[in-house]
Amino acid sequence: MAILFPDLLIYGGAFDPPHLGHAGCVKSACSILNPKEVWIVPGLQPAAAQLSAKAPKASFDHRIEMCRLNFLDLTKQAALSSRIVISDIEGSMNTPNYTLQTLRALRIKFPEKKLAILMGSDQAAKFSFWHRPDMILEYACVVVARRQTIPPESRDSLFLHADQMLKQMGVSGYWNEKKDLFTPDDKKFQSVFVIDSDVPPAASSTIRTSLGEGDFI
Repeated sequence: MAILFPDLLIYGGAFDPPHLGHAGCVKSACSILNPKEVWIVPGLQPAAAQLSAKAPKASFDHRIEMCRLNFLDLTKQAALSSRIVISDIEGSMNTPNYTLQTLRALRIKFPEKKLAILMGSDQAAKFSFWHRPDMILEYACVVVARRQTIPPESRDSLFLHADQMLKQMGVSGYWNEKKDLFTPDDKKFQSVFVIDSDVPPAASSTIRTSLGEGDFI
Protein backbone atom coordinates (compact mmCIF):
# COMPACT_ATOMS: atom_id res chain seq x y z
CA MET A 1 0.00 0.00 0.00
CA ALA A 2 1.15 3.53 -0.71
CA ILE A 3 1.48 5.07 2.74
CA LEU A 4 -0.96 7.83 3.56
CA PHE A 5 0.16 10.52 5.99
CA PRO A 6 -3.00 12.57 6.58
CA ASP A 7 -2.76 15.84 8.44
CA LEU A 8 -6.12 15.17 10.05
CA LEU A 9 -7.85 11.80 10.41
CA ILE A 10 -11.53 12.11 11.40
CA TYR A 11 -13.33 9.27 13.18
CA GLY A 12 -16.99 10.10 13.56
CA GLY A 13 -20.02 8.26 14.88
CA ALA A 14 -22.63 8.08 17.58
CA PHE A 15 -20.22 6.48 20.10
CA ASP A 16 -23.24 5.38 22.10
CA PRO A 17 -21.22 4.05 23.83
CA PRO A 18 -17.64 4.01 22.54
CA HIS A 19 -15.84 0.68 23.07
CA LEU A 20 -12.50 -1.10 22.65
CA GLY A 21 -13.25 -1.81 18.99
CA HIS A 22 -13.31 1.95 18.34
CA ALA A 23 -10.04 2.41 20.20
CA GLY A 24 -8.48 -0.48 18.29
CA CYS A 25 -9.40 1.09 14.95
CA VAL A 26 -7.71 4.34 15.93
CA LYS A 27 -4.62 2.58 17.28
CA SER A 28 -4.20 0.59 14.05
CA ALA A 29 -4.78 3.65 11.87
CA CYS A 30 -2.18 5.63 13.80
CA SER A 31 0.34 2.81 13.49
CA ILE A 32 -0.15 2.32 9.74
CA LEU A 33 -0.98 5.82 8.49
CA ASN A 34 0.84 8.03 11.00
CA PRO A 35 -1.64 10.95 10.94
CA LYS A 36 -0.54 14.25 12.43
CA GLU A 37 -3.87 14.53 14.29
CA VAL A 38 -6.83 12.27 14.98
CA TRP A 39 -10.18 13.82 15.83
CA ILE A 40 -12.76 11.60 17.54
CA VAL A 41 -16.03 13.28 16.55
CA PRO A 42 -19.24 12.21 18.31
CA GLY A 43 -22.34 13.45 16.50
CA LEU A 44 -25.03 15.42 18.30
CA GLN A 45 -27.57 13.56 16.16
CA PRO A 46 -25.64 11.40 13.71
CA ALA A 47 -27.12 10.75 10.30
CA ALA A 48 -27.89 7.13 9.48
CA ALA A 49 -28.39 5.15 6.31
CA GLN A 50 -31.12 6.18 3.88
CA LEU A 51 -30.79 9.78 5.07
CA SER A 52 -32.49 9.06 8.39
CA ALA A 53 -31.05 10.02 11.77
CA LYS A 54 -29.94 8.08 14.82
CA ALA A 55 -31.31 8.83 18.26
CA PRO A 56 -28.49 8.23 20.76
CA LYS A 57 -29.55 7.06 24.19
CA ALA A 58 -26.80 8.96 25.99
CA SER A 59 -26.57 12.74 25.91
CA PHE A 60 -24.00 14.48 23.72
CA ASP A 61 -21.97 15.66 26.73
CA HIS A 62 -22.06 12.18 28.22
CA ARG A 63 -20.80 10.63 24.98
CA ILE A 64 -18.00 13.21 24.77
CA GLU A 65 -16.90 12.23 28.27
CA MET A 66 -17.20 8.49 27.49
CA CYS A 67 -14.93 9.02 24.48
CA ARG A 68 -12.36 10.73 26.68
CA LEU A 69 -12.35 7.69 28.94
CA ASN A 70 -12.44 5.13 26.12
CA PHE A 71 -9.45 6.61 24.31
CA LEU A 72 -7.55 7.45 27.52
CA ASP A 73 -5.00 4.65 27.11
CA LEU A 74 -4.09 5.96 23.66
CA THR A 75 -3.77 9.56 24.83
CA LYS A 76 -1.40 8.38 27.59
CA GLN A 77 1.05 7.04 25.01
CA ALA A 78 3.84 9.53 24.42
CA ALA A 79 3.68 9.18 20.63
CA LEU A 80 -0.07 9.87 20.53
CA SER A 81 -0.76 12.11 23.51
CA SER A 82 -0.69 15.36 21.55
CA ARG A 83 -2.35 13.96 18.43
CA ILE A 84 -5.70 12.59 19.63
CA VAL A 85 -8.48 15.11 20.13
CA ILE A 86 -12.03 14.47 21.36
CA SER A 87 -13.90 17.07 19.32
CA ASP A 88 -17.33 18.58 19.97
CA ILE A 89 -17.42 20.28 16.53
CA GLU A 90 -20.70 18.59 15.55
CA GLY A 91 -22.41 19.76 18.74
CA SER A 92 -23.02 23.21 17.22
CA MET A 93 -23.95 22.08 13.70
CA ASN A 94 -27.35 21.58 12.11
CA THR A 95 -28.80 18.12 12.65
CA PRO A 96 -28.71 15.43 11.56
CA ASN A 97 -24.92 15.55 11.44
CA TYR A 98 -23.74 14.67 7.96
CA THR A 99 -20.09 13.81 7.42
CA LEU A 100 -20.05 16.07 4.38
CA GLN A 101 -20.97 19.19 6.36
CA THR A 102 -18.26 18.40 8.92
CA LEU A 103 -15.67 18.00 6.17
CA ARG A 104 -16.77 21.29 4.61
CA ALA A 105 -16.34 23.04 7.95
CA LEU A 106 -12.90 21.50 8.42
CA ARG A 107 -11.85 22.46 4.90
CA ILE A 108 -12.76 26.09 5.64
CA LYS A 109 -10.94 25.96 8.97
CA PHE A 110 -7.90 24.08 7.65
CA PRO A 111 -7.69 24.75 3.88
CA GLU A 112 -4.18 23.28 3.51
CA LYS A 113 -4.63 20.09 5.51
CA LYS A 114 -4.93 16.65 3.94
CA LEU A 115 -8.12 15.11 5.36
CA ALA A 116 -9.08 11.47 5.79
CA ILE A 117 -12.04 9.76 7.43
CA LEU A 118 -11.85 6.45 9.28
CA MET A 119 -14.64 3.89 9.38
CA GLY A 120 -15.13 0.23 10.22
CA SER A 121 -16.07 -2.32 7.60
CA ASP A 122 -19.68 -2.27 8.85
CA GLN A 123 -20.00 1.42 7.97
CA ALA A 124 -18.09 0.93 4.73
CA ALA A 125 -20.79 -1.52 3.66
CA LYS A 126 -23.36 1.29 4.05
CA PHE A 127 -21.24 4.09 2.61
CA SER A 128 -23.18 4.34 -0.67
CA PHE A 129 -26.27 5.24 1.41
CA TRP A 130 -24.57 8.15 3.15
CA HIS A 131 -25.36 11.72 2.16
CA ARG A 132 -23.38 12.49 -1.02
CA PRO A 133 -20.63 9.87 -0.67
CA ASP A 134 -19.15 11.06 -3.97
CA MET A 135 -18.58 14.53 -2.52
CA ILE A 136 -17.16 13.05 0.68
CA LEU A 137 -14.55 11.38 -1.50
CA GLU A 138 -13.72 14.75 -3.02
CA TYR A 139 -12.94 16.20 0.41
CA ALA A 140 -11.16 13.31 2.08
CA CYS A 141 -9.50 9.94 1.67
CA VAL A 142 -11.58 7.08 3.03
CA VAL A 143 -9.84 4.62 5.35
CA VAL A 144 -11.63 1.34 6.09
CA ALA A 145 -10.44 -0.64 9.12
CA ARG A 146 -10.87 -4.36 8.45
CA ARG A 147 -10.50 -6.93 11.22
CA GLN A 148 -7.42 -9.09 10.75
CA THR A 149 -9.33 -12.07 12.09
CA ILE A 150 -12.04 -12.14 9.42
CA PRO A 151 -11.84 -15.14 7.03
CA PRO A 152 -10.47 -14.73 3.49
CA GLU A 153 -13.93 -15.00 1.91
CA SER A 154 -15.12 -12.04 4.00
CA ARG A 155 -12.09 -10.02 2.90
CA ASP A 156 -12.95 -10.75 -0.74
CA SER A 157 -16.58 -9.82 -0.09
CA LEU A 158 -15.53 -6.47 1.38
CA PHE A 159 -13.37 -5.71 -1.65
CA LEU A 160 -16.10 -6.69 -4.13
CA HIS A 161 -18.67 -4.62 -2.26
CA ALA A 162 -16.35 -1.60 -2.16
CA ASP A 163 -15.61 -1.97 -5.87
CA GLN A 164 -19.31 -2.16 -6.74
CA MET A 165 -20.11 0.77 -4.46
CA LEU A 166 -17.51 2.97 -6.14
CA LYS A 167 -18.86 2.09 -9.57
CA GLN A 168 -22.39 2.98 -8.44
CA MET A 169 -21.04 6.34 -7.28
CA GLY A 170 -19.59 6.89 -10.74
CA VAL A 171 -16.01 6.75 -9.45
CA SER A 172 -13.75 4.82 -11.84
CA GLY A 173 -10.22 3.81 -11.02
CA TYR A 174 -8.06 0.82 -10.18
CA TRP A 175 -7.08 -1.31 -7.17
CA ASN A 176 -3.51 -2.33 -6.43
CA GLU A 177 -2.50 -5.99 -6.47
CA LYS A 178 -3.22 -6.48 -2.76
CA LYS A 179 -6.65 -4.87 -3.22
CA ASP A 180 -6.14 -2.53 -0.27
CA LEU A 181 -5.67 0.73 -2.18
CA PHE A 182 -8.08 2.23 -4.73
CA THR A 183 -6.78 5.09 -6.87
CA PRO A 184 -9.47 7.06 -8.76
CA ASP A 185 -8.95 8.02 -12.39
CA ASP A 186 -10.42 11.46 -11.75
CA LYS A 187 -8.00 13.38 -9.54
CA LYS A 188 -10.81 15.36 -7.93
CA PHE A 189 -11.53 12.20 -5.90
CA GLN A 190 -9.35 10.96 -3.05
CA SER A 191 -8.10 7.41 -2.55
CA VAL A 192 -9.71 4.57 -0.60
CA PHE A 193 -7.46 2.63 1.78
CA VAL A 194 -8.22 -0.68 3.49
CA ILE A 195 -6.14 -1.38 6.59
CA ASP A 196 -6.02 -4.45 8.81
CA SER A 197 -6.97 -3.75 12.38
CA ASP A 198 -6.58 -6.13 15.31
CA VAL A 199 -9.79 -5.08 17.06
CA PRO A 200 -12.14 -7.11 19.25
CA PRO A 201 -15.61 -7.80 17.85
CA ALA A 202 -17.90 -5.27 19.51
CA ALA A 203 -21.02 -3.27 18.75
CA SER A 204 -22.46 -0.33 20.64
CA SER A 205 -25.99 -1.70 20.18
CA THR A 206 -25.01 -5.00 21.82
CA ILE A 207 -23.43 -3.16 24.75
CA ARG A 208 -26.59 -1.03 25.23
CA THR A 209 -28.74 -4.18 25.21
CA SER A 210 -26.49 -5.93 27.71
CA LEU A 211 -26.52 -2.93 30.03
CA GLY A 212 -30.28 -2.68 29.74
CA GLU A 213 -30.59 -6.33 30.79
CA GLY A 214 -28.27 -5.82 33.76
CA ASP A 215 -25.41 -7.89 32.31
CA PHE A 216 -21.79 -7.29 33.21
CA ILE A 217 -19.62 -6.21 30.28
